[in-house]
Amino acid sequence: MPDRRHRWQVLASCLLATSLFGTGGFALAQSNTLRGCADQSVADASARIAACTTLLSSPRISGKPAGVAYTLRGLAYLDRNDVPHAIADLDKAIELAPGFAPAYQNRGNAWFARGNYGRAIADYNQAIELEPNVASAYANRGTVRRDLGFTEGALEDYAKALSLDPRHARAYAGRGELYLRQHNYADAISDLQRAAQLDPSIANAMMLGQAYAEAGDLPQALQAYDAAAKLDPKNVGVIDAEAGVWRKKGDIDKAIALYDRAIAIDPRRPATYRLRAEAYAAKGDHKRALKEIDRVLKLTWSVDALKLRARWRYAGGDIDGAMSDVNHIVKLKPDSETALAVRGAVAARKKDYDAALADLDKAIQADGTDAFAFAERGRVYAAKGDGASALSDVDRAIALDAANATFYRERATIYRSKGDTAKALADYAEAINRDPSDIANYVERAALRKADGDRDGALADLDEALRRQPGNAVAVYQRGLIEQAMAAEAAKQAAEAAAAKDVSAVRTAEAAPAQATPSATMASAAPAPPPAPVVVPLPQPAPMKRAAAPANERAPVPERVASNFVPDVESPAPLPPQKPDAGPDQAAQPASEALPIPTPPEMPPQAREQTPQDDAGAEYYIDRRRVSEADYRRFLRTAGFNSAFR
Repeated sequence: MPDRRHRWQVLASCLLATSLFGTGGFALAQSNTLRGCADQSVADASARIAACTTLLSSPRISGKPAGVAYTLRGLAYLDRNDVPHAIADLDKAIELAPGFAPAYQNRGNAWFARGNYGRAIADYNQAIELEPNVASAYANRGTVRRDLGFTEGALEDYAKALSLDPRHARAYAGRGELYLRQHNYADAISDLQRAAQLDPSIANAMMLGQAYAEAGDLPQALQAYDAAAKLDPKNVGVIDAEAGVWRKKGDIDKAIALYDRAIAIDPRRPATYRLRAEAYAAKGDHKRALKEIDRVLKLTWSVDALKLRARWRYAGGDIDGAMSDVNHIVKLKPDSETALAVRGAVAARKKDYDAALADLDKAIQADGTDAFAFAERGRVYAAKGDGASALSDVDRAIALDAANATFYRERATIYRSKGDTAKALADYAEAINRDPSDIANYVERAALRKADGDRDGALADLDEALRRQPGNAVAVYQRGLIEQAMAAEAAKQAAEAAAAKDVSAVRTAEAAPAQATPSATMASAAPAPPPAPVVVPLPQPAPMKRAAAPANERAPVPERVASNFVPDVESPAPLPPQKPDAGPDQAAQPASEALPIPTPPEMPPQAREQTPQDDAGAEYYIDRRRVSEADYRRFLRTAGFNSAFR
């Protein structure tokens, strides 16, 4: 807003007016009426208007003094936002005092307030022509040029104003806002800091807070908004701005609490309900967001509110409701980018990707800051297998709306498809941080952790999902799969450990030093040379069948091994002795010199349950003596072979 304050010019003109009144005029100048009309520090514009009206009713005022009085009353009307009356009074002032520069400057302010920038610049030009060394006229013209997009001209005007008055706060504020629009945050913050120092007003503090927030310096932004709140603790605009910073920080609950406070102060302010609705949507609570936006539409029927409701209805799966809102939007604004974006998203939901891209492309061309459109187009590209384009669009959506947790999950999904587990996990973490209530984030991250071998992390995510939503079918199923796999691995490890223990026992028996048995010592009175070491062979898994093969093809019978096993029943007569095929370095050992087998360790319970299958017609032998199947099994268990033999 251009500067309306020109105290020294107006007061000087008032002094001129009183000098024209003569001695009686001087007395009048000292009266409360004249002071009430001229004192712009009075907050009550109506009181100033009344004082100026009383002054103008005096028959003594005419010509230029009357023009000054009309200027003062026009400024009071402008402060009361009564632009038509302000312009009428300033027209009269210029008619009575055509050389009075403040009348032109304030009328330029009135035209600016009405949106007629051409007439505003014309009046500022006239004011500068009449008084070329007044900073405020340049600062005001710079503001209009800035809003018209004439950046170079605006910077020239601000520089001229500051050269004339280095302490002109409005020139610093106007130029700082221009830098902010250019995203030149360093220069914007520098100018806005200076403006806030020279004029510690709510407007300057809020503009500085906005600059810090857009620059990403959220702590400084909060500090600036706190300074504004100290000036007016019940200023709803300040509270809403502070809530926006907390939302950017990811503390949605804090933001909602501030919006609640603002609504308690002004329960009929649609903007705050809308902001609170957006906060609920960012939190993933679309039901509450829709309820809030319905309140906005009851207070004021607007296309912007319909746009939000259309998007959130779509996000909540209410496709018909979303399309109904789109149709209303198109009637009010046929080229609405939001209508195109939502219609494109609906087409994508129906897998009509070509139609979806056509609408989304148009939406983005119309509004390059629409995060929703970028995110939806990213999903379409992902569905079509264009991962690079999908990632680019979702990156842009996050840059535009960093508080939206859904965008991070979408990007995590893209990273998963590209095999970038680390980045996918980082985005899932960010999504959960911004919206801990969304169960899908936990379930999807659990699946990724499971695939990456982090079963403990996956179980932790699934447990949290079930804590937040007990009975979630996907979480229950995924956790069951992981626990089943872990149980199977534990059983396998136990079996391998038992097998390793059995093999160790047998190897210990093989490595034991040769010792003569007591029976062998008693059988021979004469001393005998020490026997050669005998290697105890492992029994074959399958029992021997007597008629399995011709005699000349039968497997060699191992050396006789003395056994401490005694069958429960009388064994049949032994088979005729057979001579083993002895090699050149092998000699038959006397039966009396055979070594005993050490007692093996106890068989584990799971091995006891494993029994060899019956082999019809099989015959079983121990030390060349035929035994029953039961005795043969007992022998194997006694010898330490715990596995099932088939």
